[in-house]
Amino acid sequence: MSDQNGTLRTIVFVDYESWFYGLHNQFNAETDLINWFKNLKTKGTLDDIYIFGDFENNKMIAQDRLKLRTLTSNIIDCSNFESKKDYTDFIILDRIYQTVIRNDLIEQYIIFSGDGHFSNVAAFLKNFKDKVVGVYAVSGTLSQQLKNSASWVETISPIEIQNEEPRDNPQIDNMDDKDESYYQNLILNYIRDNESSPTFVPTFTNTVSNVSAAGNVNREFVSNLLKQLIEENTVSQRLQKTYCGKVLKGLSVNKQTM
Repeated sequence: MSDQNGTLRTIVFVDYESWFYGLHNQFNAETDLINWFKNLKTKGTLDDIYIFGDFENNKMIAQDRLKLRTLTSNIIDCSNFESKKDYTDFIILDRIYQTVIRNDLIEQYIIFSGDGHFSNVAAFLKNFKDKVVGVYAVSGTLSQQLKNSASWVETISPIEIQNEEPRDNPQIDNMDDKDESYYQNLILNYIRDNESSPTFVPTFTNTVSNVSAAGNVNREFVSNLLKQLIEENTVSQRLQKTYCGKVLKGLSVNKQTM
C-alpha cells in the first residue's frame, strides 16, 4: 500500500490523546515521533499534519508540546472549560469535513486514532468522495468498525515488541528452577501495583508485555498463566475509564487473593 500511495497528496489528522494514552495504557511506553514520521513519509506526499489534544487541562500530554513542534506547528488545543466532556474527536471531525469542502485536491486522508467515532467519516471519504483513507492506531485500541471503513490500517507498538521474533514452538526463557507460582506472583504483583494508579490501567496486553520483560520469559507463557488466573477468578476484568476518558478493559486482583 505504501508503494501505491507514495505520490498521493495527503493530509494527516492525529488524535494525540489516543496515541499517547494508547501506548501508556497498553504498554507503559512513550510516543516515538521520529520513527512514526519516517513511516508516514512513505505513505504519501504530505500537505499538512494537524495534531489535536487537550493540552491545556491534560498535563501529561502538555509536556510533549515541544516535541510535537519538531513535526508541525499545527497543534490544535481542544480544551473545553465549560464541560468535562472530551471534545477532541468532534474538533478533529470538524477539521476533516472543512478540509473536504475547501480542498478537493487532497487525495488521501490519514487519521491517527483507533476510535470508532471516525468510522463514518472514513467510510464517507472512501465510498462517496473516492479518497484513500489510512488509519494509524496503537495496537489493542483499534475499533473493528474503523478498521473495516479504512483503505489501509497500520498499528503502532513499542520497538522492542515490534522486534520480537515469532516462535513456531515457544520455549520458556531462563526459567531456571522457578515454577509457575513464581510467575503467577509476578503477574499479581504487577496488577496490584498498578490497579490503583490514577493515570495507568493494567490491561491484559500491558501485563503480559511488562511481566514477560521483567521475568525474562516469553509472552505466550505469561499470557497462558494470566488466562488461567482469570478463569480461576483470581483476576477480574472490568471496563475502566482512563485519565483522558478512554475506556479500557482493566485488570484487578480479587480481594480473597490479596
